Amino acid sequence: MLFDNFSTGDQEQVKKIGRVKKYAYGDQVIKENDSGDSLFVVLSGRLEVKKGIDEGRNKKLKDLEAGEFFGEMSFFDRLARSADVVAAGECELMELSMEEVDKLAADNPALGAKLYKNLARELTIRLRANNDELRRTIIWAIEGWTYA
Repeated sequence: MLFDNFSTGDQEQVKKIGRVKKYAYGDQVIKENDSGDSLFVVLSGRLEVKKGIDEGRNKKLKDLEAGEFFGEMSFFDRLARSADVVAAGECELMELSMEEVDKLAADNPALGAKLYKNLARELTIRLRANNDELRRTIIWAIEGWTYA
């Protein structure tokens, strides 16, 4: 989680630079392939992450709940968003721009280091999970080819 090991004061400093937004059921927070340079922290509610497969079809990748974050890939590389994120009910999010986080880190290097370390730790967890999923997919494909 983004605020693991943060004091209440640390959390308040981060919240000062964020923009809080509310979304209703079905609202699209992020659209795949749109540009962006911010990440979002789920303050309350639930969202769904969906990846476009082909015209008219998508795959639900995961649900997001309070404390989780998303949008970090475009936050770091400023490239297109990699998936859709849709509100699965009323939710409240805090948006953090790269520019504001960089300013915070320059003004408070210890807090910036904590924030970036937590981002890196969560990205590592996600990458390991994706590696495991890829391994299972490859095994499935090979076994399918073997017995087909």
